[in-house]
Amino acid sequence: MGSRSGIQRTSTSPGPVPGPTPRAAATRRRARTAELDAELADLYRHSPDTEVELDAIGRAFRSLPDEDRELLSLVARTPRG
Repeated sequence: MGSRSGIQRTSTSPGPVPGPTPRAAATRRRARTAELDAELADLYRHSPDTEVELDAIGRAFRSLPDEDRELLSLVARTPRG
């Protein structure tokens, strides 16, 4: 049957595709978060070598003129995309 505008409406689309249940989504999110936490912990784990490197970086940074330190600080805080 047509509508007033003469356009017939049909219902051939299956409708929205259901997504994961909230529980399944939350479980996946927790698992992925745990994986990322482990990766970050491994990436930033301190070792004697990293302590020496961080100390050397800190000394080099502090030895720079104020203007250079400010510029490097701003660049380091700029989000990258």
